[in-house]
Amino acid sequence: KKVFAMGLGWQPEDGVTCVRPLADIQEYYNGATVIIYAQPEPGQVLAIGACGGFLLAENNPNLYEYMRPDEDIVIFRSAGDLQEKLGYYWDRPELMRYVSTNALYGSKYRNSCLQMVLKLLHLAARR
Repeated sequence: KKVFAMGLGWQPEDGVTCVRPLADIQEYYNGATVIIYAQPEPGQVLAIGACGGFLLAENNPNLYEYMRPDEDIVIFRSAGDLQEKLGYYWDRPELMRYVSTNALYGSKYRNSCLQMVLKLLHLAARR
């Protein structure tokens, strides 16, 4: 398995390649089997969904407005939970494909730029 790490505190080790912070990250998302994201941000989560990536993300309720847990994204709450879910989904590629397809659909239709603008207009009209 190839492992790429990006972010603060990562050091190159056997089997781990560090990605420079300004790299074209979508290229990595497109080629990844599994993406693990600690402290996820909604923008990055949507970008991963738009690339059709399977995402295991640390629990963050701010994501639930954009991605549905266990439908578009798989949430972990601890290192043990991450390890368990990674093993579970790794042995079930059809489930990974189901989740990543839902994320792709959601980023393209439920959370497209047009949908975001319509949500903003709707909120503005209610004020």
